[in-house]
Amino acid sequence: MTQSVARQLVIAVENFRGGNLVVAEKLLRRILAHEPLNSQANELLGYIAGNRGQLDYSFELLKVATSAPNASAEAFYYFGKHFLDKKLFENAVAAFRQSLQRAGDFYEGLHDLGVALAGCGKPEVALGLYDKALALNPASYQALFNKGVALDDLKRFDEALHNYDQALSLNPDFAVAWHNRGATLNDLTRINGKLASQEMALASFGKALALEPDIPYLLGDWLQTRMNLCLWETDDSSRLPGTNAVMPPIPASDIEQQFEACLAGIDAKRGVTTPLLSLSIPASPGQQRRCAEIYVQDKYPSSDAYSPQAKHDPQGRIRVGYFSPDFRLHAVSFLTAGMFEHHDRARFETHAFALGAPADDPMTRRLHPAFDHFHDVGAMPDQDIVLFARTLGIDIAVDLAGHTQGARTGVFARRVAPIQINYLGYPGSMGAEFIDYIIADKTVIPEIAMNEYTEKIVFLPHCFQVNDSRRSIAAAPLRVSCGLDDRAFVFCSFNSIYKLNPRLFDSWMNILRQTEHSVLWLLGENDAQMQNLRHWAAARSVSLERLVFAGRLPYAEHLARYQLADLVLDTLPFNGGTTTSDALWGGAPVLTCTGATFAGRMATSLLLALGLPELIAQSLDAYQEKALDLANNPLKLAELKKKLAANRDTSPLFNTRLLTRHIEDAYARMWRHHQAGQAPEHLWISPLQCPAIAEQFDDFPVPVRRL
Repeated sequence: MTQSVARQLVIAVENFRGGNLVVAEKLLRRILAHEPLNSQANELLGYIAGNRGQLDYSFELLKVATSAPNASAEAFYYFGKHFLDKKLFENAVAAFRQSLQRAGDFYEGLHDLGVALAGCGKPEVALGLYDKALALNPASYQALFNKGVALDDLKRFDEALHNYDQALSLNPDFAVAWHNRGATLNDLTRINGKLASQEMALASFGKALALEPDIPYLLGDWLQTRMNLCLWETDDSSRLPGTNAVMPPIPASDIEQQFEACLAGIDAKRGVTTPLLSLSIPASPGQQRRCAEIYVQDKYPSSDAYSPQAKHDPQGRIRVGYFSPDFRLHAVSFLTAGMFEHHDRARFETHAFALGAPADDPMTRRLHPAFDHFHDVGAMPDQDIVLFARTLGIDIAVDLAGHTQGARTGVFARRVAPIQINYLGYPGSMGAEFIDYIIADKTVIPEIAMNEYTEKIVFLPHCFQVNDSRRSIAAAPLRVSCGLDDRAFVFCSFNSIYKLNPRLFDSWMNILRQTEHSVLWLLGENDAQMQNLRHWAAARSVSLERLVFAGRLPYAEHLARYQLADLVLDTLPFNGGTTTSDALWGGAPVLTCTGATFAGRMATSLLLALGLPELIAQSLDAYQEKALDLANNPLKLAELKKKLAANRDTSPLFNTRLLTRHIEDAYARMWRHHQAGQAPEHLWISPLQCPAIAEQFDDFPVPVRRL
């Protein structure tokens, strides 16, 4: 550096620090005309550009500044901040480490390195950095908040809640912390069933809404919690109906108005809700897709870090990896267990990647031998799961979780396999360019709606849903033991309570009022739900005793209860999937109303595959009329039950081997396309011949079904 340049740099620094940026910029540009790679000049110009909002230009200047051996700790720190803003977390980690190496420990560097490591899927390492940062700045509510986020990622929810509470004690107006506090309370409810947690979650969401209503996904989380509690309206006292919990003021009293607000946000391409909620509100397929696209682009930008693997011997077995947090007693496994057992091991090598905590229950013990290989990978970061799966040479990766609880979408964003499929766990588009196919049928995705899915669609010939024909059913209980009157006509719905809504409930109450000696049998998960539903029933002139609630039971006993139901009423806009199959397998007819989306057409698909189109309505008015007709015509209902019993053993719906062969045909066609270097395309799978259900189990004992 010449003496002239050195002198100009001293003067430029003085002007920069004094806030005279115009003079500083002139001098710095003059310096760069002579020395384009001058680290300090590039660094200071980078700060000036950043302050003006010229972020890309600032990034390029800092890139030059940090390429010099004498680059400052500050240059590396702000270079890392650029990477952090771009969600290029691995680059941010490298930059922050360089900064700390030059400057020693300082609060901002430690904290932001923790944020970057958390973004890399390493929350455990991030925790140590947050603790070091807090040792330097104990009053940092931001560090306490991010420590809570890392603890949430590690499923240490009680500790996460403690950190959010500490952050809020330092900054009571920290809206995002109120939001996360509510989400963590909901997680605690899911794990241990604490009713108070969900009520407190609602209060936390309400506080966040009052402070900052546009926080991403807050509106959806608030709505989901209200739906879980069946809190469809709030009165002027802001009390939860049926409880003593007091809420802060909230923006609106009618949940259906909030549905419309949520849909308007999706139309405006804002992140107002996670995709799962969009299945439960009156969204179109296009709105569900947009919701998922917004979420995926925000949370899971696709990565080129792992290029597609080399092609292997086309004559070898196709290696299929199933990824799920639910290889346990769970609805997805209740459907898929038989498929895993029936896979043709001569053609397919099957791998289970268990994404949840290790389980030891009857279903998990059944599933282990159903695969060629069973891998417990729940404790591994996303990128480690990807590298592990790629060393195994997985050809086709099947995501059985989608956007549901416990999903690991980051694994698929990194392209864990050359072919990636959305199947069964999430009945809608993933909205992700890295998911190649969705398995469906022509009912759940009519051909006119094909463009509403980012995936290419695989149309199975009979039904999208595989079923396990080994599900055993316990002996039927007595009605009195379930709180049911022997003389009552029992309408039943064991779908999750959050699928209920005021419009559907109005139809149900109309049906009850017009059917003498009838009751509605529901699955009650907590006291608030039951009290609130009784509240809404009374508001619709239906006496409280006509709502009967069932608790959780072991699966075989749960299936046995369906034998006491006269007619099952499906939900809309989110149908029952496994729940509908359970009812039909248990011998109970299911009445559905066909909706507009995949989630709203599932039961229609199942009933068509079972040969029972007479149980399908095309509007809620027709649904109500059909329910009343069947309730008042016992002979007609008896004939339907007889037809159901006959079709169950002969139709494709419960023919596990047949559905497995159709899915295998789809896998083989996908693989041939890939081997030929062709892009994914829509596939129509031809129906195959397969043994009847009674002949399927030459390798397995056929369970006795008590009907």
